Amino acid sequence: MRNTCSLDMKDEYDIILIANMSYTSFLGITIENLLHWKSHMDQLFPKLRGAYYAVRVLKLFMTQETLAMVYYAYVHLAMTNGIIFWGDSSCSINIFRLQKKVIRILMSTRKRDSCRNLFKSPNISPLQCQYIFLLLCFVVKNMGHIWECDVEVHDT
Repeated sequence: MRNTCSLDMKDEYDIILIANMSYTSFLGITIENLLHWKSHMDQLFPKLRGAYYAVRVLKLFMTQETLAMVYYAYVHLAMTNGIIFWGDSSCSINIFRLQKKVIRILMSTRKRDSCRNLFKSPNISPLQCQYIFLLLCFVVKNMGHIWECDVEVHDT
């Protein structure tokens, strides 16, 4: 016997069920439901470690200018993908430390040397500077969309 009280809402209203997920990936950026960015960092860090290893091995065979191109092709590209979203997270310090290791290899300095002046020579920006610059570029590019509102000004 068929129960006449049941109603199949999917057929009548075409309801789409969306699963509750803790994270998802979109265009290479892993977005968590609480926006902690730990999952994104867990995927980004091995990529940057591989790039660090490649720069370390290539240091034996290439000039500093060529290594700078390798840096931009591997490290910079991976590091700046979605940085306007995750750049101020607490996990970004680990990415910055790895960036400093790569800079020390590029500039042939010791592990404990300060990187403050090392970034200037190959014209590479530290992670925090890249974050601020790209965030400002985003704001300038989308200025009309961000402050799009009707404000009436009355003379007093």
